[in-house]
Amino acid sequence: IVEQLDNIYDNEINTSKEIINGLKKSIETIMKNTMYRDDLQEFKIKDVCDINSGKRITKKMHSGSTFPVYGGGNISFYTDEPNNRDGFNILLSVFGSSGKITLVNGPLFLHDNGCSIHSNKSFLNHKYLGNYLHSYNEHIYSYKRQTGVPTLDIESFQNYKIHIPPIEVQREILSKIEPKEK
Repeated sequence: IVEQLDNIYDNEINTSKEIINGLKKSIETIMKNTMYRDDLQEFKIKDVCDINSGKRITKKMHSGSTFPVYGGGNISFYTDEPNNRDGFNILLSVFGSSGKITLVNGPLFLHDNGCSIHSNKSFLNHKYLGNYLHSYNEHIYSYKRQTGVPTLDIESFQNYKIHIPPIEVQREILSKIEPKEK
């Protein structure tokens, strides 16, 4: 009975992983198909976004800690330090897995191994930007410097060109993506 239940759970887990991967690919396809539109405007990321570094923190990992600490794209540990990011966050890894985009709902603490990107223009929806950057993650890797530990060259990355449709189109695209994200 235990073996049969293990098999059932393993199958359920594998099926769920396949569904999640399929939904991620569907979101990526929606975002990449957007680039074939005729109404796109090109901007350098520095002209439409603020890029803010994280903050150095001493490792405080213990059970019951409140905030996940992000730096290299994933949760590194947890802390009770006050969070320095809240809401929907576009996190960019600077060291190690540099160039990796992670989309996270806060509150969280961003370590100085990463930075956050926020749209600063009303014609650029922050969640659309996050999905755009996440879908074009492989292009961001080209801004790495190979100096021992791979490091993202933030100054060069600020010249990264993004292609943005009108705000109404961004909202329409998000309405197709959000059910898949849930």
